[in-house]
Amino acid sequence: MLTASGLKSVQALISMVDEPDDGIYASLKSRLLSYEKDALPPLKEAWMAATDLLVVSRLGELMDEINFRLIYNELEAWLAEGANGLSKVMFLVNKLGDKDFEETLYQGKIELLFKDAWLEMNENLTALEQIKVLNHIFFTIHQYNSNPATNDVVDDFFIGNLMNAKEGNATSMGMLYLAIAQYLKLPVYGVNLPGHLILAYVDDRFKLKDIDSYSREDVLFYINPFNSGAVFTESEIALYIKQVHLTEKELYYLPAHNSLIVQRYLKELQKAYAREGDDLMSDRFQQLLRAFGEIV
Repeated sequence: MLTASGLKSVQALISMVDEPDDGIYASLKSRLLSYEKDALPPLKEAWMAATDLLVVSRLGELMDEINFRLIYNELEAWLAEGANGLSKVMFLVNKLGDKDFEETLYQGKIELLFKDAWLEMNENLTALEQIKVLNHIFFTIHQYNSNPATNDVVDDFFIGNLMNAKEGNATSMGMLYLAIAQYLKLPVYGVNLPGHLILAYVDDRFKLKDIDSYSREDVLFYINPFNSGAVFTESEIALYIKQVHLTEKELYYLPAHNSLIVQRYLKELQKAYAREGDDLMSDRFQQLLRAFGEIV
């Protein structure tokens, strides 16, 4: 939090953002960005009061850059803490695309989905029965619709749009379904199969393995969240690989780290922004992908 003298320093810098010399402005910008989130309130206050188009533009760019840096730092922290909680990343992505995104509203919707499913679960259910319960809550009670007509435009990836319309693309639908399954502590993981985000339910009765140790034999069945949570076997993956002329790879059958699933999510969003000609946002998602370091 800024001290009184710190606030005066920020306000003094803000008062000079109309500087015509690009070199001097670059220095001012760097100093303002160094205040990070503490600079946001005075920047927003100045932006709301500004009438000069150059000042309005520069203040807006400064706020956007600070918000992006905060999101990048949160993504790094999420990775460092074990990449748990997929909804966290979906919230970060939505905030990057829509600065007015109300995270608490959608966190409440997540918690309601989880609670409704949790109340129907018990330790005596088989793996298939657990998924049947989750499917009932997700698709029947909460009425999420697996609509093949949805397109891979940017908005289709946002959790806010998905939870409002109850429709999204295969990636956003799969991410939300997987997030709820993991909140329920079900041994369900994403599978990095190109073209479709499918999930694997593994035999985790004894919890002796980490995710890198699973083989095909450990997978009890697969789940397609974009087809109302339909359950299927590896033979259907093999058929799909042949149909789309992919080179057979073992990883197409194995559970993957959440970090890899999120990396895939960000890549798809980066491509969606590129298709729409939004070079700034496409570049920002390229930057987010750098947070993965050796995971990439």
